[in-house]
Amino acid sequence: MRKKEFVYLHELFSVVRTEYERQLGHSIDCAEYERLEVRPSSFNQSKTKHKEAVCALASDLSTAITEHSSSETKPDQRRPYKSADQRSKP
Repeated sequence: MRKKEFVYLHELFSVVRTEYERQLGHSIDCAEYERLEVRPSSFNQSKTKHKEAVCALASDLSTAITEHSSSETKPDQRRPYKSADQRSKP
């Protein structure tokens, strides 16, 4: 990817974070991302820095989403996974 594409992806993940936090009503822990001190508007930062920021933000978001979804769903409410073969059986 080119730097411009990483900056664009960085901005998209930033928007996802903002929207997710708005829906939750509180901030999520993005310590790894915050530690990098690279924002989508930091055009002077290198491509490598933006790539690191995108990876860190993606990791932090996926952790927060996983934690939130697992805390919302009680074990007895989870539906067992069925493969395509199992779903097609009567």
